[in-house]
Amino acid sequence: MAINRLVSVIIPAYNCANYIEDTLACVFAQHYPLVEILVVDDGSRDDTVKILQPLAEQGKIRLIQQANQGAAAARNTGLKQANGEFIAFLDSDDYWVKDKLALQVAYLDTHPQTGAVYAAWHEWHSDNNGNFPPPTSVIAEVSNNSPEIDPAFSGWVYMPLLHDCVIHTSAIMIRSELLASLGLFDETLRIGEDYDLWLRLSRLTKIDKLITPLSLYKIHAESLVNKQPLPICYRAKVIQRAIKQWGYQGQDGNKASKAQMQQLLANIHFDFAYQHYKAGNRQFALTHLLKQVRFYPYLAVKAVALITALIKNQRD
Repeated sequence: MAINRLVSVIIPAYNCANYIEDTLACVFAQHYPLVEILVVDDGSRDDTVKILQPLAEQGKIRLIQQANQGAAAARNTGLKQANGEFIAFLDSDDYWVKDKLALQVAYLDTHPQTGAVYAAWHEWHSDNNGNFPPPTSVIAEVSNNSPEIDPAFSGWVYMPLLHDCVIHTSAIMIRSELLASLGLFDETLRIGEDYDLWLRLSRLTKIDKLITPLSLYKIHAESLVNKQPLPICYRAKVIQRAIKQWGYQGQDGNKASKAQMQQLLANIHFDFAYQHYKAGNRQFALTHLLKQVRFYPYLAVKAVALITALIKNQRD
């Protein structure tokens, strides 16, 4: 394996004082030797910068500070200053096994036609008290130095991506030359900016998936997905934009069913409306649901019950 390829690790950080040290520790522990770590503080209001500054002064990380603009903008700031031949993203509360970078560099080094490689991952849940178990109790260190790929989610993966965001941000490594031609994360997307980038990337290059889990995705109450529902259904927006630009067919000739995609979009919009209903935003939920029923008749069966409940609640 070539060990002279610089890897740039980009970590967006926002109010993560409680866990950024643990996350950085898993990067410091990587067996791959040639790494630059760019931590982009996105206007934190807690002690995040206070924790990071000594590490920057010691030369362990490069600390970049900016006003709060969101994760997409923070990653873009890191990308603009990265020097590596390979780019790896890591969220500020996630975890990598020690051979994560080494295995992915080795894979890209021996598969020059593959532009990016990601790996399986595990969710990392807290107990009832909000405490997380040690990462090594959730994910094992790698014993296989040549992990196999998952053929169902490797290669030209546009079609699998249309159905679901099968790539986790902390699990991927990308050739930086591809990102230079692809463009940056879309900062207008409040969430789903990673999904949008993977779809664009899948039109340019093969993306392979290693079966071996190499990272943990932390699930906790502070996660964006657990907060008040947003006013825009970003997942549907990303999928619909991809279909409008590239259609239903991947670069390998495989084609998604239009009917299946309409059904998927119908379910996404229904779930979106239901989230707002549960949050008490009943007028918004009703308006959005009626709009989507008009565009997606597949919603009709499930929608009737929710519309009835919404109207009843509005009368009460």
